[in-house]
Amino acid sequence: MLAEFFYVCSGFMGLVTFFTMLLHFKTNKMLNVYLALLLLFISIKFILLGLENDFTILKALNKNLRYKYLFIFFVPCTHLYLSNLIKDKKCFTRNDRRHFVIPVLIILNFSFVDLKFYHKNILFTLIFTIVLFYFFQTFKLIKSQIWNKKSEFRLVNSQKKIIEEWSVFIFILSALISLRLISTLYIHCINPTSTNDNPFQMFSVLFFDVALIKIIISPELLYGYKTRNKKTKNLDNLSNKLNDLWTQKPTVPITNSQDKLLHEKINSSISSYCLAVEKLFFSTKILRDPKITLSEISKTLDIPKSHLTFIFKYYSKVNYSEFKKIVRVYDSFHLIETGFLKTNTLESLCTTVGFTSYNPFYITFKEVSGITPQMYSKDYMD
Repeated sequence: MLAEFFYVCSGFMGLVTFFTMLLHFKTNKMLNVYLALLLLFISIKFILLGLENDFTILKALNKNLRYKYLFIFFVPCTHLYLSNLIKDKKCFTRNDRRHFVIPVLIILNFSFVDLKFYHKNILFTLIFTIVLFYFFQTFKLIKSQIWNKKSEFRLVNSQKKIIEEWSVFIFILSALISLRLISTLYIHCINPTSTNDNPFQMFSVLFFDVALIKIIISPELLYGYKTRNKKTKNLDNLSNKLNDLWTQKPTVPITNSQDKLLHEKINSSISSYCLAVEKLFFSTKILRDPKITLSEISKTLDIPKSHLTFIFKYYSKVNYSEFKKIVRVYDSFHLIETGFLKTNTLESLCTTVGFTSYNPFYITFKEVSGITPQMYSKDYMD
């Protein structure tokens, strides 16, 4: 009775998580159709499993399907989820279909063919081979495309760190679930009369609950990356957006002797320097000049260039080049919200705010806002 209660609770928690993530499908980089399908399928399975003793029809259905190993679909779905996560694709692609050919054939064999012991062993060997194949393919995929892939843009790397940790979690969880699947299959192959796999089911519930808790306590997984608040039509709101880019303590240890001396000299002025930089960038639109240099900014602010170099090196989470890109993107938010695109193109917007080409503008815009320029501008085109 207690086990059935846990099945139902886990299933309903999974459905709530599924619908919550679905509401943020477009802007949630961590979600694509395969993760959604996995959440939905597993949630429904556990609800039916928990309620089967209360409903005769469910009990009959589960009796026919429990040992048909539908979880074989979990293996390619997990691989495709991580693959599409890397490619930033949300939906099915034509090439994805080939991953489900063998699982479908296996399910059909288990469902409609009265298999002899010999045939069951062949199928077990086939399933075991598939699990191993996808295990190594997934490991190779995330090792080359996630774990060892870095960006020169530190803001992007902070988000890549989240993806990296999530991919490790998914990889370990999929390995455990695959082990559970193989164990159940093996038991049923050597003992076809066995009908008790409840201990294994409880392991599945435990793994599922751990994944749900991980998603629920991680806003980036549940809702997507933290997107900026709107209403950027005045200087104060724009400036406040940069608060997260400054730090009160050095981002790296100050080991250089000259930097140590400079730090002692300007320590009390660092906050005012940061504020002066923000006000200059937003009030004068000086960064709309694509060729603007730190020396010119230094002269405009009447702050020594060495002092500005120091604060961008030690008191900013991003370097000067990245800082300029982010400010220019916020400038583009303001222009979009005030109707710039009603008479101009995105390419024109890109050059107006100071980018020399569209590609770096697009990449930075998406990383800062969480959505593409096209998606963001839809609300302001009417």
